[in-house]
Amino acid sequence: MSIILESERKTTWAKMVVFGCYVLLVIGGATMVFPFLWMTSGSFKGKMDAHQYDLIPAFLIDDEQLFRRYLEEKYNERVQGYRIATRDESPRFRMVSAPKLPTDALLQDWEAFCQKESNPFYYHLGSVTARQGVRQKIIPKNLREYRQHIKEVSMSDMDIFRSKFSSPRPGWDYLEVNAERFLDRNYFLPANQGLTEEFINFKRSREFYERIYLSVNGDYRNKCKAEKQFSQQIETFNELSGTAYQSFTDIVISPTAPQTGERDLWETYVRKYIHPQFVRVSEQAHPSYTEFLRSKYHQIDNLNKLYKTSYAEFAAVQLLEQPVYSIPATFDFIAFLEDTASLPVEYISLDTPELRWKDHLRSTYPDLMDLNSAHDANYASFAAIPFPHQQLDYHYVQNNKLNLRWHFVTRH
Repeated sequence: MSIILESERKTTWAKMVVFGCYVLLVIGGATMVFPFLWMTSGSFKGKMDAHQYDLIPAFLIDDEQLFRRYLEEKYNERVQGYRIATRDESPRFRMVSAPKLPTDALLQDWEAFCQKESNPFYYHLGSVTARQGVRQKIIPKNLREYRQHIKEVSMSDMDIFRSKFSSPRPGWDYLEVNAERFLDRNYFLPANQGLTEEFINFKRSREFYERIYLSVNGDYRNKCKAEKQFSQQIETFNELSGTAYQSFTDIVISPTAPQTGERDLWETYVRKYIHPQFVRVSEQAHPSYTEFLRSKYHQIDNLNKLYKTSYAEFAAVQLLEQPVYSIPATFDFIAFLEDTASLPVEYISLDTPELRWKDHLRSTYPDLMDLNSAHDANYASFAAIPFPHQQLDYHYVQNNKLNLRWHFVTRH
């Protein structure tokens, strides 16, 4: 039975009741629809924007937010790695500001550099790992591509895969990539491991924009800032080191031991913290290395047995130029590097991707003014030039907005 009689429906009171019922129904419907829309919006978000309470994910309509989402994925959700590579001090990806776009000359110089410096140990591959706890839900772009690469190499046959790579994995979806840490002194690749070598081949096949070249300078700055004796005060650092930096961001690591108060800090970093692949030891130290090995192994047969080599004498063993594999020769090189009595600091120098980038620019622009004009920059010296990762990343996003938005909508 209706609560409003037929004769009452045209009264003001009845109309107000009916209107009130419609209002309550609309409000009630909204309380059910809004959580659904909110949940749907959240399913398209990443770790960076998961706590933003918007019905339309911001990266779909905001280019700067899209840039941040791209950085989060490319730098494998590790903001510390991003900060080291770019010199940006933003504590979170969501706080990153868009830089200015690179000039055409900078783009050309970077492409030439990438073609020349293609050593796969000089850069990390972006978009290939995710932080623990997120990986199960979101598969990064290059992890998907790597799985497909292994599948093609194995001709889509798991038996061929297990035989070729000596792996017991039950399926392609179980393939994972460990986070690369080529700035970590204790990170080395397993030797003669099929999947490791195949991942290196996969890295070589990826596009230049997916590379994150390693900034030893950025890692050194972090170590300087973390030193307790400086209390994170650049004034204290300058006073004790005999330098005049405006901030820790301005610190530039020298390729050889500096003649200032920074010398001890540089030597400690190079001997104990830097990854040994970036250290070069002069041939003048080879006799000392020979004696170092002789005092450790006594007989060349002992070294050959461990190294699985056939050297006739200790003098035939050369200094390693790229110790990245977990082999005895690598650990002997590190022990020699740490031995101040056997290896004077004057025989040590650095060879880093960042130094090679600066050398590449010097060879292209003999005059710093020409470089500043071409790159629309204002560098005080070639030594102060950083990697242009942030500008190049922003350029890529600006030229691939539609594809990136579609990628982030569908990658879940």
